[in-house]
Amino acid sequence: MGLPGRPVGFAMVDKRRAAGVVSSENLVAGDVEGGVVFLLDDLIAGGGTMQRAALALRQSGAVTVLAFAAHGLFTGSAAAVLDDGCLSGIAITDSVPPFRLAADVAVRARLSIASIVPAFAQAIAASHETWRHKR
Repeated sequence: MGLPGRPVGFAMVDKRRAAGVVSSENLVAGDVEGGVVFLLDDLIAGGGTMQRAALALRQSGAVTVLAFAAHGLFTGSAAAVLDDGCLSGIAITDSVPPFRLAADVAVRARLSIASIVPAFAQAIAASHETWRHKR
């Protein structure tokens, strides 16, 4: 699997939570040494989960860590939390516009926003097509 000459692997970062508190230790399962890692999560709120996972991946040898999330809430001090240099880039959809991030914060320079409209359009079209065939 992967591009010719560019193997694609799989790794996972284990997040531990006890009594509602996330532990500071993240365990990386898999080999990321020298690799470019795509870090996937459903949302970024305060940024702590992404930051801790990116740090664990970097400490495990990842050269580049890129974060992808469907929703970028960026609550509280997320801009400061995510500004530690562990993440090379952050990609989100426009499901929630990143209005909480000031225009001049450093995180904005590494932020890419993709439109969620095509995904909704496809879902609506598929729903209509399914309905049409069931009649």
